[in-house]
Amino acid sequence: MTPTIATTPPTAMMSKEDTLKVARELGLPERLANLNATRIFLYSPVSAGAMFNFLIAMMTTDTLSARLRELIILRLAWLGKSVYEFSHHAEISRELGIAEEEIMGVRNPDACRNYNEIDRAVLAMTDDLATGMQIKQKTWDFLERSFSKPELNELLFTVGLWRMQACWLNAIRPPLEEGLVPWAGAGEPV
Repeated sequence: MTPTIATTPPTAMMSKEDTLKVARELGLPERLANLNATRIFLYSPVSAGAMFNFLIAMMTTDTLSARLRELIILRLAWLGKSVYEFSHHAEISRELGIAEEEIMGVRNPDACRNYNEIDRAVLAMTDDLATGMQIKQKTWDFLERSFSKPELNELLFTVGLWRMQACWLNAIRPPLEEGLVPWAGAGEPV
């Protein structure tokens, strides 16, 4: 029997005014306060504040390349069928100048000619952790030879954090902001 997936958001969004007020109290950037997901997330200000601090730290670090971080997030969103996360991070990736072929390549990494050996290992690690809790030894050995210890930690934190975020987004199902293209034109995952 196929389980029924809920399709209506379980939680109404806060008003934009209330969201902005809570976001200011937490010291969050206004850009985050304008997101529909934030208008639900800030119902739990203590948890949201901690989560946003972690998200901001991971988005602004210079330890791991922004390109690899975004490829991980996009791959997780694709695997997890998180339309909100994929659509937003496709836009973020474009703003960062990541090639469209690489953004859309996360749908089938083996077929993306733009990916190098490191990209493929990072995405293989992402797949391993998205579908289980272990990384194949061959993949891990390659990553250990390719990245510093701080970078390895950030690779793992990135997968864990955005996997959790995709789960939350799938459960809450915030509507996409006006003008944002669902799946960023990638077609829907099967």
